[in-house]
Amino acid sequence: MSPQIERDFPIGHPAAVDTVIGSPEHLAWIEQHKFSENVRDFPPGHPKAADTAGNLNALPVRAGVDPHNPQLEEFTGRQPAQAAAVREWNKAEAAGAHESPVMPVIDAQVLNAALAEERARLHVDALTMEQTQAVMSKLQHLALQLPVAIP
Repeated sequence: MSPQIERDFPIGHPAAVDTVIGSPEHLAWIEQHKFSENVRDFPPGHPKAADTAGNLNALPVRAGVDPHNPQLEEFTGRQPAQAAAVREWNKAEAAGAHESPVMPVIDAQVLNAALAEERARLHVDALTMEQTQAVMSKLQHLALQLPVAIP
């Protein structure tokens, strides 16, 4: 059995030892590897090349539309019935939504004095988060003139 020789270049490559310049193999190699800048978008056989069978270049591309599922609603990707139900639900939710009032700004010196008073009343060095929020809530209720709920 003769030893298998590893090729240094493919058949038809100009640098291959057994290539005959002008032979059909050489001309086929040149045709396949010729410089095609500004001639082709992709090399022959590439899935995105215009002349490759089965490519998807003919599908129109529109914003928000799945080209493989044009029956789905744009931008949501939902079936039309599901999209209509979601629109109705959103409309019902929006009807009940109200803007939250902006809470009044609490002066830092007033807050610090109120927190110090609360610490002194409780005989502690630091207040818990709940205690601090209770003091801030009282100050905000005073600023809004709302009735204070006494715990």
